Amino acid sequence: MKALVTGGAGFIGSNLVESLLSRGFQVVVFDNFSTVRKENLAALAASKGLKVIKGDIRDYGRLKAAAKNADVIFHLAAQVGNVLSIQKPQENIDINVTGTLNVLRGCRELGIKSMVYSSSCAIFGETKYTPIDEDHPLQPVSPYGVSKLAGEQLCLVLGPVYGVRACALRS
Repeated sequence: MKALVTGGAGFIGSNLVESLLSRGFQVVVFDNFSTVRKENLAALAASKGLKVIKGDIRDYGRLKAAAKNADVIFHLAAQVGNVLSIQKPQENIDINVTGTLNVLRGCRELGIKSMVYSSSCAIFGETKYTPIDEDHPLQPVSPYGVSKLAGEQLCLVLGPVYGVRACALRS
C-alpha cells in the first residue's frame, strides 16, 4: 500500500508517517515545511519506503505528481490557528479550502478511492457542552474554523461525486 501524507512533517503527520511505515506502507510526505521543523522526520529519514517532497498544497500539479500511485491520501496540510487566520484570511482560505479541493480533485483524476481529512474542533466555535457530539452546533468563530468546516463539507459533497471514500477526523 502507498499513502500520501500532506502536512506529514508536522507533529501529528510525522507520527502518522511513523505508524504507516511500521505497518509496511510506502509513504510520500508532501509538506512545505513553513511551520514545522524537519527534525520531526529526522528519525525516519533512513526508513525504507519513505519519500519526502517539499511542496505547497495550493500547487495542484506538484500535489498531483506526489499523489501518483497512492492508494490513500491522509490530508493534514493546513494553515493552523484562529489568530493567524484572522490576520491572513485569504491565505487561510487558499491553503485550507483550495488545498482540500486540490486533494479531492487529485483523488478523482488519479483514481485514488480513499481520503482521510484532518479537521478541527474549531468548527464548533465556543463549546456549548461537553463531551462534544455530532449534534453540537457548528458555529466557527474564525476563518480557520470556517475553512475546516468547508473542508469537511467538500469531502461530504464531492467525495461521493468523485467516487472517493472521504472521512473527516476532528482533533
